[in-house]
Amino acid sequence: MKFTPSTMKVTQLMTLIGLLCIMPVSTFAAPFVILGAETEDPLDDNEVLDVKTGLIWKRCPAGIFWNGVNCGNQTLVQTHEEALGEAEFRRNQEAPKQWRLPNIKELASLVDTTQFEPAIDSNVFSNTRFFVPGSVFANFWSATPLTQDSSFVYSLSFQDGEVKTTNRSELGFTRLVRSQ
Repeated sequence: MKFTPSTMKVTQLMTLIGLLCIMPVSTFAAPFVILGAETEDPLDDNEVLDVKTGLIWKRCPAGIFWNGVNCGNQTLVQTHEEALGEAEFRRNQEAPKQWRLPNIKELASLVDTTQFEPAIDSNVFSNTRFFVPGSVFANFWSATPLTQDSSFVYSLSFQDGEVKTTNRSELGFTRLVRSQ
């Protein structure tokens, strides 16, 4: 029998919920390997490998760079079109690395449900923003369009880890990804 909430008995469901509550917190967080950390240059460790997905991420959002300690304080906000341009620029500057915007599933894989404001491992991805200072909340762009309306794409708020839909003309943050 396939267990779904609608077919489980209350006692079975309560047992399952109880097991989830006693699982170690680290089970939910993705393990990361900082690339370049073995070199003597602290600026080399600006990329991380997500061991769970096999994807390589920029540690810092677009517009700022790893300084050897963190991502600094300034973050670039961009429209979706500008974010796509940023990915193309990075591909050209850092060839053969094929940087791109992540799809929404890839971006959501960074969410750490044990964290809030930001809902991401801030030891690995320092200074991950979820609002434009002095302004409004902003999300991280994905490459996944909304099928019902092409002027919107899926985005992710690292304030709480929620997937949102955002108009492409709004401002958002960009975190680039590539395959190994």
